[in-house]
Amino acid sequence: MPISRRAPSSSSSRRRSSAARRAANASARALHGIAGGVRQDGRLIFADDLRFDWADADLLDRPAVLAGAVAMATILFVTEEPERHLAPLRAIVGESGGVSAWNGKLLARITAESGVALRHVLIPALAALRGGATLPKFWRI
Repeated sequence: MPISRRAPSSSSSRRRSSAARRAANASARALHGIAGGVRQDGRLIFADDLRFDWADADLLDRPAVLAGAVAMATILFVTEEPERHLAPLRAIVGESGGVSAWNGKLLARITAESGVALRHVLIPALAALRGGATLPKFWRI
């Protein structure tokens, strides 16, 4: 069951003029989004379209959004029994986010006050999903 992440085509971006690239970059800064899909055997099994409108100055401070956090990660783990990972992952994530499981998928969203603080939660969470196996060296630098 190969799982793949849909990647945007890069051939069209190569053909863009520098003015078009500048306009696209300005637009991306105004409305940042995390969008993508995960496919299994050619079938879309997960799509995420989380977007933050940076024009709203206090958006990140709202409790239901990021509550002042400046770093965020999303983990999607596709497995046959995601429920067995819920309790261990919730213990690691704690008040830094939330963890849910459904239909062969486990999703965790983690927020933190800095990138370093995020790594202190993210690395043990990923190691737990890997059955305790250590992460590649470049993740531990």
